Amino acid sequence: MKAIILPFRQAGELIPFRFLCPDFLIPLVGKPVVEHLIEQLVSCGVLDVALLCDDRPDEVSSCFGNGERWGCSVKIAPVRESVKLDRLLSAALHGVQGMVLCLPGNLVLSSGLDLFLARAAENPERITSSAAFSGCRILAADAAILGNITKETSFDSVDDFLEAARVKGIPVSAMETGDLVRLITAPADLLGVQRDILEERLPGIRIPATKADSGIWIGNHTDIGAEACLIPPVMIGSYSRIIGSCQVGPNAVIASHCLVNNSDLIEESIMMSGTASGPHTELNGVAARGSALLNLKNGVMVTAPDAFILGKVGAEAERLMPNRLLDAVAAFFLFVLLTPLALPLFLLSLVIPGMSRVTHGNGNLRMKSLSGEHRRLPFMSREFTCGPILLCRWLGLVQVITGHL
Repeated sequence: MKAIILPFRQAGELIPFRFLCPDFLIPLVGKPVVEHLIEQLVSCGVLDVALLCDDRPDEVSSCFGNGERWGCSVKIAPVRESVKLDRLLSAALHGVQGMVLCLPGNLVLSSGLDLFLARAAENPERITSSAAFSGCRILAADAAILGNITKETSFDSVDDFLEAARVKGIPVSAMETGDLVRLITAPADLLGVQRDILEERLPGIRIPATKADSGIWIGNHTDIGAEACLIPPVMIGSYSRIIGSCQVGPNAVIASHCLVNNSDLIEESIMMSGTASGPHTELNGVAARGSALLNLKNGVMVTAPDAFILGKVGAEAERLMPNRLLDAVAAFFLFVLLTPLALPLFLLSLVIPGMSRVTHGNGNLRMKSLSGEHRRLPFMSREFTCGPILLCRWLGLVQVITGHL
C-alpha cells in the first residue's frame, strides 16, 4: 500500500508558523508532526510514503531524507500552493497500482489506523473513508478508482471528492476513527495535543525521551541543574542544558540542543531545537526558534531584540553568557597572579613526585528530585590530590578561560 500525505490545506491559521519552519516540520513533542504520522504508517506496514509539500520542500527533504531511518521509502513531491486537490492527486497517482491511503499532514493518529487499513483491504472495489472529524477525512481505495475520479471530476476538498464518487455510483463506506485522533488546524491546538501526549492520553505516539517521573520525560545526554524545577507535564530533549534555579513546565517542551538559563520560567510553550534563552527570561504560550517568537494563542509573530534574551545555541553564544563571562574574567586574573609560581611549583612536583594524599569524608546530600521533592541521601567522599594543589588549579583556570569548564 502507498500512502499520500496531503498539504495543510484546511489549516490556514497555521500560516504564521511558516516564519519558524515549513508546515511539515511543525514540532510536536520534539519531532515534526509528519514524523509521528510516518511512524504510525510504518507500524501498520505502509512502507511507501509520498509527501505532497507546498512549503519549502528542500528543507523537508533534508529533514526526512529517503526514509531509511524508519525502514520505508519517503519521497518529497514539491507542489504549488494554488493547485487544486484533484490535480495534486492525479499527479501523485500517476503510475501507482494497488491500494492507496490519502491523509492530511496535520493529522495526529494514536491508534485505529491498522483497523482502518484492514477494512479497506477487505473492500478494494469501494472507497473507505473515516468519519468526518473537524472537517478532515482519511481515504483508502484502489489507485485505479481514485485515478478515474481525479481525471473526470474537479474538486478541492475530500468531501467534494466523495460526493463525486457517489454520483459515479462508486460505493463509499465510512468508519468511525474513535477519540484517539487529533487534527492540528491552529497554533493553539499544538498545546492541547502536546499535553495529551505527555500525559499519555494518546498512547500510540512515541516520545523521543525516557520517562523519568510521572509526566516528566528526559532525553539522552541532558544536563539538568540541581536547582531546576520541572513541573509535569514536561519534556526535555537530548543534548539540552537546564542551568540554575529555573522552572520548566507545566506543559512545556524543550527540544534537543537547547539551553535554558538561570531564573527562567518556561510554561505552556515550545522551545524548538537549537534555541537558547538568557537569564530571567519568561516564556508563556509561545513557540520559540532562535530569536523568533510565535504567540500560540493569537498567532502574533515577534523577534527578540537581544540574543541574551533569546537566540540560537552556539559555542560562542554559550561561552558569552553573563555567568560564564564573569567566571572567565575571574579565572584570567587568578591565572595572571599564579603564573609566576608555575615554574617553581612544577620543579617541586618533579623533585617530590610521590607527594600525594587521600582524604575521606562522610555527609548527607540534600537532593531535589525532578518533581521538586527533597530527599536526603548519605554519601562518603574520597579526594585524591597529587602534587602541589596550586599547580593543579592553575591548569584548570586555562580551561575556565577558554570556556571548556
